[in-house]
Amino acid sequence: MKITDKPRLRLRWFQFSLRTLLIFMTLTACGCGWLAMKVEQAKQQHGAVSAFLRSHGELTYDYQYDAQGELSSQRKAFRPAVAS
Repeated sequence: MKITDKPRLRLRWFQFSLRTLLIFMTLTACGCGWLAMKVEQAKQQHGAVSAFLRSHGELTYDYQYDAQGELSSQRKAFRPAVAS
């Protein structure tokens, strides 16, 4: 190796700063907190509906009504198709 030869620089693709890590972790924590809040709301709603139905209440959802506002027993809730 000659003295005039420069050492080859390796590209460091996964190098990031501490600031970037802090921003990423903050955004991730906010997203997880929002998701946890939505899951808790769904659990509370499910508990309220279950308690209402156990007390022999009658319950209808908005998707059960057609465009004219009449109740239709054939309408089902939309569920995405499950991949097999």
